[in-house]
Amino acid sequence: MAKHIDRRSATPNIDIQVEHWPIERLIPRANNPRTHSREQVAQIAASIREFGWTNPVLVGGDDGILAGHARVLAARKLGMKEIPEVDLIASTI
Repeated sequence: MAKHIDRRSATPNIDIQVEHWPIERLIPRANNPRTHSREQVAQIAASIREFGWTNPVLVGGDDGILAGHARVLAARKLGMKEIPEVDLIASTI
């Protein structure tokens, strides 16, 4: 008989801090596998304008973007100077 493992108890408790960083500080990943059309970026920009930020950009230890490339492009399109981000390396220390 297989033993049941409660995976929720195996999840580490991570204190996630959302900070606002200058957009110039974020470094796009050169090998980002996803591409976004101008129309997609415009849709994301419209969503940010209407609803605000609902999902911060995820950043690694070298200020490289791990997730949120299109959101950064949309923020640039909107002329934003700072955007919300979560530094995943700092969150695990």
